[in-house]
Amino acid sequence: MVFHRSILYSRSSLIIQLKLLFNTMLKRGYIPDRFGIGNIVPLIKDRHGDVCNSENYRAITISSFISKVFEICLYDKMEQFLHTDELQYGFKPGYGCNTAVFTLQHVVNYFRARQSNVYMSAIDASKAFDRINHQKLINEPIRRQLPKCFMSIFVNWYSKLYSCVRWNALILNSITGTSVFVLLPLIQIALFATLPKKLELLHQFVPV
Repeated sequence: MVFHRSILYSRSSLIIQLKLLFNTMLKRGYIPDRFGIGNIVPLIKDRHGDVCNSENYRAITISSFISKVFEICLYDKMEQFLHTDELQYGFKPGYGCNTAVFTLQHVVNYFRARQSNVYMSAIDASKAFDRINHQKLINEPIRRQLPKCFMSIFVNWYSKLYSCVRWNALILNSITGTSVFVLLPLIQIALFATLPKKLELLHQFVPV
């Protein structure tokens, strides 16, 4: 396993080798199988709570550090194709839940001060990624004219995603299609970015 310190304190020759590796992967549209593997480790939230309750656990996924470096390099090149709407606050630098709540409160106060009723509905998208049509997820970068080399890598990587649950010394069966892949949530967010525009056409307002 390669740890982050191995990269931070390595000689410049290693960086050159990684550059050659990453460029070859982009050229061939192929990634190593190991890049798609994630080890899920359950952690107890409250040690004084019920350890038999699954809700009392949160999971972290450990994957190849080299794959993360590659993803960061990819994202730096792909970011211009994954722009989001200005009303989308989730998973964006400098934005968050507080920004969305602040905006919503001001909108509500504005209309209530003018004796107008305000009707709201909320969509819980916390589990959306597990239920989304993944073909549409793949089609979204195509619609945004993502370069072919990036699409080839994305599709190849996506086909190799699977995770294993590590419980103490045991490694449980693999789960196909689930692993830590930074670019997938970013593309999913880009897919949801079309929602504010569609609501704007209906003369509605929504912070996401």
